[in-house]
Amino acid sequence: MSTNKVEILRAICFTEKDLEDIANLGDSFSKKEIEFMIEFKKIYELGTDQLEKFITKLEEEGSELDTYTIQYYVTLLRNGPLGSHTREFSKDKTYFINTPDSIGILGIKNLTSQNNTIFVDGSYPLGCSADSYNKLPSFMRKNLGNAIKNTEDVFRGSLKSSSAIDNTLPIADKNNQLRYDEEGKGLFVKRSNGSYMVKDSFFYISVDESSKTVFEKVEELLGGENFRIYKDNKIYTPFESKENTSTSIVNKIEKNFYDGDNKLLITLDLMGDEFDSVANRTAKLKIIGPDKDKEYLLNTNYGQLGN
Repeated sequence: MSTNKVEILRAICFTEKDLEDIANLGDSFSKKEIEFMIEFKKIYELGTDQLEKFITKLEEEGSELDTYTIQYYVTLLRNGPLGSHTREFSKDKTYFINTPDSIGILGIKNLTSQNNTIFVDGSYPLGCSADSYNKLPSFMRKNLGNAIKNTEDVFRGSLKSSSAIDNTLPIADKNNQLRYDEEGKGLFVKRSNGSYMVKDSFFYISVDESSKTVFEKVEELLGGENFRIYKDNKIYTPFESKENTSTSIVNKIEKNFYDGDNKLLITLDLMGDEFDSVANRTAKLKIIGPDKDKEYLLNTNYGQLGN
């Protein structure tokens, strides 16, 4: 199912009974999702009492909704005509607190030129912060990775005489082999040495070891549901098809209409309008009169101007 299904539901949902007449709905929406949408639509008909009721319902039952749907409701309520009342009713309520990506930034493991060795067979820096990298489209990640690799290869190659070959005995022993063995493990930086461009790999390893604890503290601070929102925002990128499953398609609603005992299945778009077709344009309306029957070609003004 699409990541963004709440907007489709908003377009087609008027009442629960109305949804039952849609023949091709299947199990696209859960009973709880429909229930929330109906209560949400009541807000702008019933006013602030319904708004407060909806916010309370979101607090108590929001765990049954996906994070995209929750944030959709929160964003609309905050920026809608009842936004000032929303801020009043939502004080200290779940989902209405800010959870920026910068929370827990000390727990993010990020390879940089400051903590990554200059040996030619070492890993490459990311080139930007991990949060920024995670939001990039795949082709930009690839381009960035290639640019970093080419730059680093030239830089590291020019320093190979200092990192791998250099030995200035007897004045100073650069311990090249020991550096190669220990720098990536964060050990060589702890030694007194006369080597050039020694990187602080120990910092990266320290962050790696404490990262889990940092985010456990973040979850403890935010609470389970707010952390769920925070976590999804942290890893979500709209450019990654595995995460953003929303697609632009022609949504057709097959809906049953009743005229007495007769049932007619009509295909509509999300706005409730029939799809235009040659058959619809050539349809005729037959009016039975006392003297004679008349036929009018629909979608024209014939018969509307007195002719």
